[in-house]
Amino acid sequence: MRYAHWTLVLCLFALVGCGGYSKEEKKSVEVAKKELDDAKAYVQTQKAKYERTKAHEDFAVFVRYAEDENWDKFFQDASSEVIHAQGVYGKEILPVLERNDNKEWNQLNSNLTRIRTSSRNARDLAKKAFQRLDFLREVKKNAPEMIKKAEGEFQQVVTIVEDASVVTEKAKTDHVDSAKEIGSRFAILTKWQDEAGKALATSQVEIKREFPDYSAIGDSTVLVSSHLEAVKGHVPKYKEQIAHLYESYSKILEDMKVEYCVQVGRTSWDNSSDFNTENDYTYPAKQVSEEVYTYFAGLSDSTVLATGSSSPRVKINSKMWNALGISPRAYWPSSHDDAEWWISNVSEKYYHRYSIVSAGEQKTTDWVAVSEDVYGKHWEDLGMAILTKPFGVFEDDVIEEASPPGMALVGNSKYGEWKQDSGGGGSFWEFYGKYQFYSMLLGGNRYYHSEWDTWNRDYRGRGAYYGVGSNGYTRYGTYSDRVASSPRYSKSTFASQGGFKSAASDVKSGNFNASRTSTVRGAGASARGGGPGGSGK
Repeated sequence: MRYAHWTLVLCLFALVGCGGYSKEEKKSVEVAKKELDDAKAYVQTQKAKYERTKAHEDFAVFVRYAEDENWDKFFQDASSEVIHAQGVYGKEILPVLERNDNKEWNQLNSNLTRIRTSSRNARDLAKKAFQRLDFLREVKKNAPEMIKKAEGEFQQVVTIVEDASVVTEKAKTDHVDSAKEIGSRFAILTKWQDEAGKALATSQVEIKREFPDYSAIGDSTVLVSSHLEAVKGHVPKYKEQIAHLYESYSKILEDMKVEYCVQVGRTSWDNSSDFNTENDYTYPAKQVSEEVYTYFAGLSDSTVLATGSSSPRVKINSKMWNALGISPRAYWPSSHDDAEWWISNVSEKYYHRYSIVSAGEQKTTDWVAVSEDVYGKHWEDLGMAILTKPFGVFEDDVIEEASPPGMALVGNSKYGEWKQDSGGGGSFWEFYGKYQFYSMLLGGNRYYHSEWDTWNRDYRGRGAYYGVGSNGYTRYGTYSDRVASSPRYSKSTFASQGGFKSAASDVKSGNFNASRTSTVRGAGASARGGGPGGSGK
């Protein structure tokens, strides 16, 4: 009855056109239904074949494995997948097909995917008993050779792990503070070696029994092979991780800037023509000051900037118009005698400049374009290290939270040592010669143990650290007097664009929070895409 219903639906499917499914969609339904029918037939065929196989005399050797591993359940599960797919078809597919409304295609297609997945699962499950039987027959026939192969593979595991062990022990000696973490990462290799060794021993014991367990022998030798592949794949990555322990670098935010651009469009026309002669021209984007940008970004999309021809009649602030440097007759159609100018686009581009410190050597990058989000995220991080990778730290543990330059290196004997302040101020960190510039970046700043302990305990790996100065405001970063008064940053592009004034204004008003981006304007439409239209013919 169900198949008759299916035939009826297909007939309706073919007859109904308006608002119904396309040929491709109908084909998808037919293919999914055929896959389900084929899967059901395949499961039944495999089940019958298995019953005949069990009745054969040479199956007696494998009866215990079939019972212990419950091979019959493979077919039960395969049938369950078919029944599930049939249920989806009957409850979810048929009603939608009968309505033949292509607005329901997404729901229908989702259920077709469920049917196809269950059909594939059913076929795979129906194969498992025979796959397992073939495997055990192979083990019974070739067990000695398989064990010998596993012995060779295990020896490869041992050799590879021993080689990695040499690198590991050296790294522990070179990076004492990281010895525990190094050992933890190496442990996966020793775990795989131990498991492979136990599996090999199991197969070696079983082969000597009067009635060997071929399942144990086969599974054990397969495990040795899989662990060898795992070790081969992991060790190069592990050695690369170890190599990174010997690398050190910091990225310090040296400067920031915003480029503000205004782009003007022009529509011109011929007043004497009886036809529509309008012609649009877009001027190249003009980089302007923040003041000019803010003015134009605040104008409405329909604002006409100027009208006329060679000497346009300016309809906005003339100072702002002049700042654009517009050439009225640029690319002017010869027959046109009138035009109007309008804002085509206003945009902002954001840039960072970094100091990259690697192995004690420092270099400053060119300007690097960044997104508005990145610019805003690091607005308060001028003079800060926004990325630090100390010696002895794994690459995936780099410190990405902003911190005073060099703070993340304090306490690491590769960079310096603790000294006692003769003035009774407690212990402070003294960088070794090649790293002393970290102190000089902020005017000879010292990191005392109490401050470093606060950062290490409460901020490391958790969030940016700006410290607290005597005036209650931050000691480091854009909002600190330490950075604003530093000759290194007072002559920066950020300073010339009024960045410190904005920061000072924020401090005065109390507007300093985790998302402060006071110089990131976004004060108007970022794209205009066309003018108000010509008033000519």
